Amino acid sequence: VALCFAEASSRISTSGGAYAYIERAFGPYFGTVACTLLAVSGILLGAALVNGIADMLSVSLPVFDHLFFRGLFFIFCFAVFTYSNIIGVKQGMRVAKATTVLKILPLVLLVVIGLCKLNTLNLHWQGFPSSDKLGKACLLLFFAFFGGETALNVSGEMKNPKRTAPIGLLLGVFSIIVFYSLIQLVSQSTLGPELISQKAPLASVAGKLAGNWGIKILMLGGLVSIIGTLYSIIIVMPRVLFAGANDGLLPGFLSKVHPRFSTPYLAIITFSLLAILLAISGGFRQLIILSSIAMLLL
Repeated sequence: VALCFAEASSRISTSGGAYAYIERAFGPYFGTVACTLLAVSGILLGAALVNGIADMLSVSLPVFDHLFFRGLFFIFCFAVFTYSNIIGVKQGMRVAKATTVLKILPLVLLVVIGLCKLNTLNLHWQGFPSSDKLGKACLLLFFAFFGGETALNVSGEMKNPKRTAPIGLLLGVFSIIVFYSLIQLVSQSTLGPELISQKAPLASVAGKLAGNWGIKILMLGGLVSIIGTLYSIIIVMPRVLFAGANDGLLPGFLSKVHPRFSTPYLAIITFSLLAILLAISGGFRQLIILSSIAMLLL
């Protein structure tokens, strides 16, 4: 799938990502279907991620378990991120880069310490997983690998997109394969058969390798990770609404560009408002499943 996206992005450099490629190849009907699925998936994902942030904060701050305060928090997050993205894509990319570095550092530290304490006795399978467990794992993995293609939604605002987009996408996917494999290796080495029964496996690994401070650093990294992903979603996904409106498939007001900042500000605001409504109506797991289904259909 990543190779297909890379090839398409080297030929079509307009904003919209998957929607733009499908619309160009198959016409406005399938373009409308693709635009709708991509936009809905992005809105659901944004709503899920902000719920994930609230869930993590509720461990230390029980006030985030109350719907009223969660709603206020959702509005605050989307308001800050929306404003930041309206004033310029460069501003947004700086924040995205900073959060990427901050969220990767704890995982790199975990891998390095884990490899130094590698227990090869735990690195074996008891047997091949059943088909239902394999299916559930695949669904989670699809969600884990989603995201790289969304960067193509801003192709129209990239420098030299026909080269930058495919190289960036393939480097990203390859890096994730290597990094996830190392994390799995270290986790299985550290916990052995206990790994499958852990609700927060990476926190358990960090605790066993580095004690309480390791757990705290990893939890902080996880929080930064979700915040960074949500921020990136608000950068790239409103561009789908913008591209669809430009092609006459969605209401025309979504194609309006800010006179000063040259960003699709009404598309960004609309995306955030819809995500807030969905965030209040559902929880993290339900919203993630719905988002994954929409992306798989696409």
